[in-house]
Amino acid sequence: MKLDAENPTYTLFNCSDSFWGALGKAPNMTEVNSSEVADNPDLSPLAFKPSPNLNYAFFRDEGLRTIYNPEGLNLTTGQITGVGEPDSALLNTIYLAAAIRFSSTQTSAGSRLETDSAIYTNMDYPYSDMVMRCSITSYDVQYTWIDDAIRHASSTLASTTMTDMFHTYQVQDYFSVSGSNDPDLQDNLQQLARQSSGRAIASKWAELYGVKVLSIVGGFTTPRATIVEQTRTTLLVAKVPVAALAALIACSLAYTMLGICLGLVAYKVSSPEVQNIAARMSLPGLTEAAFGDEQGTTDDREASGSQQAFDEKLTRGETRRVVIDGSQFSVWV
Repeated sequence: MKLDAENPTYTLFNCSDSFWGALGKAPNMTEVNSSEVADNPDLSPLAFKPSPNLNYAFFRDEGLRTIYNPEGLNLTTGQITGVGEPDSALLNTIYLAAAIRFSSTQTSAGSRLETDSAIYTNMDYPYSDMVMRCSITSYDVQYTWIDDAIRHASSTLASTTMTDMFHTYQVQDYFSVSGSNDPDLQDNLQQLARQSSGRAIASKWAELYGVKVLSIVGGFTTPRATIVEQTRTTLLVAKVPVAALAALIACSLAYTMLGICLGLVAYKVSSPEVQNIAARMSLPGLTEAAFGDEQGTTDDREASGSQQAFDEKLTRGETRRVVIDGSQFSVWV
C-alpha cells in the first residue's frame, strides 16, 4: 500500500492484476445507462465498491488472479451475456478479497493497531487500511441435538450451487453504488476497528461475513425434516402387589401404635415404688443393705436404711461412711 501522490487521503493498493483500487476515494457516481457500468479507473473489474472505505471482489484462485464470474458478466460493458457456466463448472470454494479502511477514532482505548505489520497507517491522517483474503466453502452438516445443544456433528462438501446462491445475489447488486451491501458491511467495519490486532480483525471479519452469507442463502432454502427423531415410550418398570403393599402399610402403622403403647406403659409404671426399688439396687442402696444398722427386723432395717439412703432430706450426723477408694472397698466408722 502507498499514499496517492495527488491526494494523500487516498491509499492505493495493488494485490494482483485483477484486484487493485484506491481506499478513501468515493465510488464513481456518474450516471450511466442501466446496461452499462460506470467507468472507474480506480476499481478492478467486477469488484464491488459500496463506499470509499471498502473494496471487495470474488476469485477462483487463492492468488486473486482469476475473477469468479460464473454468471457470464461482460467485464467491459457490465452486461450479462446470458452464457453462464454450467453447474458442473461452478466452484464450492471461492475466494473473497477485501480492502478496508477504518478511522483511528473508532478503535478501542489503548489500541496499538498502528504498530501492527498487517495494517497500513497514515500518521498524518486518522485512517488505517488493510487488505484481507478468505475462502468461502459450503458444507452439508449432520448434527445431533440433545438438551438444546449440539453434541455430535459431521460435515461433507455441499453442492456447488449452494455457494453460488450467495455469489449470484452479490452480482445482482453490481450496478448499484450503495445497494444492499452497504449498511451491514459498514457496521462490520466499525466492529473490526475495535479488535486488538490484524489477525483478530481478519477473524472477526470471517465471523461477521459468515452471518451475511448464511442469511442470504437461508432465504433460498427450505426446511428439512429430521433424519432420526427420538421417541419416548412410557414403561412400567416396577409393580407392587396390592396385598403386599397393604401388609407393609399395616406393619408400619402397627409399629407406630406399639411405640405409643410402650410409652404409655413406661409412664404408668414410673411410680415412687418402682423408683425406690431401683434406688435399692444401685451401689448406694446395696452398700446400705450390706453395712447398715443391723438392729431391728429386716423390714425395719430396710425401712430405716432406705430412709437414710434415699430420702432427699438426709441428716448429716451419721457416724458411718462408706466410700470407694481406688480399687479397694473400705468402711470407716
